[in-house]
Amino acid sequence: MEPILCTYADPDLDIQRPFDVAVVIPSLLRDQLAHAVRSIFQQDLEGTIQILIGIDAPQGSLEQFEKLLEKERPAHIAVTLFWPGYSTKQARGGMWRPWGGGSLRSLLSFLANARYVAYLDDDNWYSPDHLSSLLSVIKDKAWAFSRRWFVTEDGTSPIHEDIWESVGPENGVFKTNFGGFVDTNCYLIDKLQAYPSLALWSHTDPRFIINNQEHGEDRCVFDHLHKHHPNAGDTLKPTVSYCLNGEDLNADSRWQYVKDHELKTGLKRCKGWIARPAPKALNKPSKQKKTGSLHVIGSVTGPFEVSIVIPTLLRQSLLPTLRSVFCQDIKGALQVLIGIDQTNDEVQDWVAQIEKDCPDHIQIIIFNPGYSTSKRHGGVHPAFDGGALRTILSFLAQSPHVAYLDDDNQWHKDHLSRLKKAIGTKNYAYSLRQFIHPDGETPVCVDRWESVGPNKGFYTHKFNGFVDPNCLMIHAASCLLALPLWTKPLPDDKEAMSADRLVWRFLARFGTGISTEKATVDYVLNPKDPMHPLRTMYLGQRWLNGESVAFKKKSGLFFSKKR
Repeated sequence: MEPILCTYADPDLDIQRPFDVAVVIPSLLRDQLAHAVRSIFQQDLEGTIQILIGIDAPQGSLEQFEKLLEKERPAHIAVTLFWPGYSTKQARGGMWRPWGGGSLRSLLSFLANARYVAYLDDDNWYSPDHLSSLLSVIKDKAWAFSRRWFVTEDGTSPIHEDIWESVGPENGVFKTNFGGFVDTNCYLIDKLQAYPSLALWSHTDPRFIINNQEHGEDRCVFDHLHKHHPNAGDTLKPTVSYCLNGEDLNADSRWQYVKDHELKTGLKRCKGWIARPAPKALNKPSKQKKTGSLHVIGSVTGPFEVSIVIPTLLRQSLLPTLRSVFCQDIKGALQVLIGIDQTNDEVQDWVAQIEKDCPDHIQIIIFNPGYSTSKRHGGVHPAFDGGALRTILSFLAQSPHVAYLDDDNQWHKDHLSRLKKAIGTKNYAYSLRQFIHPDGETPVCVDRWESVGPNKGFYTHKFNGFVDPNCLMIHAASCLLALPLWTKPLPDDKEAMSADRLVWRFLARFGTGISTEKATVDYVLNPKDPMHPLRTMYLGQRWLNGESVAFKKKSGLFFSKKR
C-alpha cells in the first residue's frame, strides 16, 4: 500500500473549520475497522466529526475501505486516513515503544482539527450517544470519560458492564496501585487544556512489559490527567463495547472476576447494551472530495542518523534551506520531514523541484494535511509559527535524534555532524548561530547575546537562557513532554510566535545538554520580528557594518560571494 495522507469529505464541508469532536483510531486496516467507523457514523451528535485513522501496518484493502466511505459516510463527518509507509512502533522498526500503534495516538491527536479528541480501538465500537454524552459532561473540564461493556470475542454478546476496572479516579480494582483507571476507548480530552497528556500515548510503563510487548501507555495518560486535572466529567453510562479477544492480555483475569463475583452475563442481563452497528447505506453515494497529500521522496529507509523537521509556508527560501541540508557532511542516511502549514495549488510543483535535487542518502517526506493546524489560518493550535507541525513531525521521525530548521534559515555543512558527535547520551545538544542581514546573505556577527545556552544571555532569568530551534538537536523520546510545547506560545504573546521559549525552558529545567561551541546556523534577521529593534540596538556597530555592506551590494558598489 502506498503512503497516504488524505481527508475524505463532502465538497461543502469546510475541513479548515474546526470540528466539534475528533476520534482517533490506530489501525491495521483490518475488517473490524468497519464496525468501529460505522459506530461513529451513527452517532446522534448534532455537530461535525473528524475521524483520524492511523495505519500501523496495513493488513486490509484500502479499496474496500474507500467503498465503505462512499456508501455510508454522512455529510457532517470527514475521515482522515494516514499511512506513512512505515510503522512508528519499535517492534516493527519504528522509534516508539507502545505496542498498540507506536506514536500514532499522539501524532493524530495533534493532527486533529478539533479541540475535543476521543479514542477508539479498531475492534471496539461506540453506542450512538457516546460522543454526545461525553460532550455534555466535559464542559470546562480538561477531560471526561464514559463507562464500558465487556463483550465476547465474536462481538455478538455482552458479558457484563465493567464495574471494576475502567471506573474512573479513585475507584475500582486499580485504586490502590494506580489511583483508578480509565480505558483508552472511554476518553474525551480537551487538548488545549491537557496537551501534555497527549504525548504520553507514546510512552510505556515498565510494569506492563508482557511477552516482550510494551504496554501501559493508557496508565501513563490516566496518571497524568488524574494528577494535573483531578476534576473529570463522568457520564456514568456504559457507551463503549470492548471485545475480550485473543490479543487481550487481561481477558482471562476479567473472565475470572466475573466467575468469582458470580456476575450474570448475556444479553438479557445487560440492558442498554447496543450491538455492533449494521451497515446503513446513504440514499445516494457520498460525494467524496479528497484533500491533503503525503509525498515520500527517495528510496533510502530508516532508521536514520538524524530526522530534520521543517515547517513551511512554501516560501521560495525553502529551496536554499534544503540545499544546506543536502550538503551536510554527516555520515549515514538522513530523513527530512517537511510540514506544510497552509496548502496551495503549487504543492506538486514543489514536490517535483525537491525530488530533482534530493541526494540518494536522504529521504524526504512532504506532509500536507490539506488544512492548517494553526489558529493563524483557522486551525485549533495557538502557535502561529506552524501550529502543531513540529510536534506531529517529531512523533513521525524515524531517528532517535531530531533537529529543527525554519524554512528561511540555513546550516553550515558540519552542523549535524557536530551536534550528533556532541549529544551522546544527553537529552539535547546545540550550536551557536550567526546573524545574517535581512538581505539573506550578508553576515552580521555571531550571536553571543541571545541563543547561547542554559543560564546565559538575555533570557537567563526569564527562561533559564535560550537556544533557538534552528540550533537544536534533541533525543525525542527522552524529551517527550517538551514536544507538545511546540504548539503553545507564551500567554502574553500577541504574535503567538514564542512556543520555542517554552520548549527551551522545559529542556533547561529538566534535561541535560551540551554545546558544540561553533556557530553553524545562519539565522536571517527579520525586521518584522518584535525582537528586531532590541537586537539591532544590542549589536550596535556590528549591525551598522552589516547594513553598510548590504547597502553597497544592493547599490552594485561591490559583489560578494553567496553564502
